[in-house]
Amino acid sequence: MSAGRIPSDMLIAAAHGRPSRRLASRTAPPSELWVYWHYERHGDLSRVHDLSIGGLLIETPEAIPVGETIELNFLAQEGHIEAKAVVRHLELAFGL
Repeated sequence: MSAGRIPSDMLIAAAHGRPSRRLASRTAPPSELWVYWHYERHGDLSRVHDLSIGGLLIETPEAIPVGETIELNFLAQEGHIEAKAVVRHLELAFGL
């Protein structure tokens, strides 16, 4: 981001009368991006909706408890990317 430019998520939050809690702007993945995720009880293949340095949103009907650590394996053209993440937010019947 160039100096003096305000991220769009901050503008949207300001328009609704509240500041954004995000430290990094989220963006749509460059193309269809999928991730295989798992934790001790379950795993699944999910579409990535948006991502940033600080987080991502994946589509899954599975309810994973907030605070649970999950392992991520991205299926990207650049190769295999592994990461660990902590579930911070859950939208029932959509994703985390």
